Amino acid sequence: MDALSADKSNAEHDLYVPLTDSFWEIGKYSRVVKRCDDGNKLTTDLISMIGERAELEKTFSKMLKSWSKKWSDYVAKSSEFGSMTSAWKAVMSEADATSEVHQAVHDDLQNDVIPSIKAWQKGKYIKSMMHVKSTKEFDEDFKRAQKPWAKLYTKVDKYKREYHVATKALKTAETQENNAKLDGSIPQEQRSKAIERVERCRKDKDSAKIKYSEALQDLNRANPKYMDDMNDVFIRCQTFEKDRFVKFQEFLSHTEKCLDISSRLKSTIFQQFSHTIENCDPDKDLTWWSDTYGATMKMNWPVFEDPTKLDHYHHHQQQQQSQHNYFSYSGDLSMGYDTCYRRPLAEIVSQTNAAVLVGDSYATLRRSMRRTADVVTRMRRGLVKREVDDHHISINFK
Repeated sequence: MDALSADKSNAEHDLYVPLTDSFWEIGKYSRVVKRCDDGNKLTTDLISMIGERAELEKTFSKMLKSWSKKWSDYVAKSSEFGSMTSAWKAVMSEADATSEVHQAVHDDLQNDVIPSIKAWQKGKYIKSMMHVKSTKEFDEDFKRAQKPWAKLYTKVDKYKREYHVATKALKTAETQENNAKLDGSIPQEQRSKAIERVERCRKDKDSAKIKYSEALQDLNRANPKYMDDMNDVFIRCQTFEKDRFVKFQEFLSHTEKCLDISSRLKSTIFQQFSHTIENCDPDKDLTWWSDTYGATMKMNWPVFEDPTKLDHYHHHQQQQQSQHNYFSYSGDLSMGYDTCYRRPLAEIVSQTNAAVLVGDSYATLRRSMRRTADVVTRMRRGLVKREVDDHHISINFK
């Protein structure tokens, strides 16, 4: 009897344990509510993903720029020549253009796509204290819809357990009664108690069965309203989530358009790239090289010369050298160069042992430049006079 009472007490205090994983079970709507929070996190992760891709585009753009500068400097100092030089430069030009394309992709992602996602997220997932406002509202609506049905369901579960315990107790009592009837050593008083226990257990079982059946009927009558109320909230959650799907589709479509560089690569620079490579002319380049540095260069081959012609040739060479050393000074020393051969003024001063230009003010510098100009003028007059004297000597020799 004590065991039977203990079973009933445990049945009354047992917590509800769902037997299935259905949405309709008590508390299982939590997965639907959690999906709202998951949507907010997915939005944040989407922003992070696109942001990382934008940084990759920016990094690649910088790498292309650096690579292009490195090899452009190399080509400028290399021994490459002719149309092949243009082909090298075309590769660097393509890199510069591609770098600008990827920089444009970065700018579009950072300035268009990501801000639009953030603006949508701010309006969609409004924060309320520690929770998303929509999540809290859906959770409260589900609780409100499930609360009346949950009470009935818990009552059904309680009466079901009591009925099962009473049925088990009745079987035990019947077994004890049969054993008492077969055992002649048991006093009549104990046999009577066993019979009474059977009757009591049978009544408890019948009573528990009635309660269980009535509670189940009440629950079945409440099922339609419960399903309608829960379904209304669920449909709103579905609509909420569908909006996220639609917006994500738009965001990803916009991202795809930004990443599609095929339309951006149709500029003239890429067309010129292929044309420059195709227009390389090895024969033309090799012919130019041969004419400039190779076997087809012009050559003053040695011929038989008389002494008179030889002296005239040497005099002609000296005259050319004199003309090469002659400077038609125009007085333009303000930039530190003469206007004939644009040689640095410091070189002229060094050759004439003139004083070094030193000055700590504009006036001092101007005076130094005028003195230097006088020195250069006297030097060049001396060169002209020497050339005239050489010319007279040559005439007298003839």
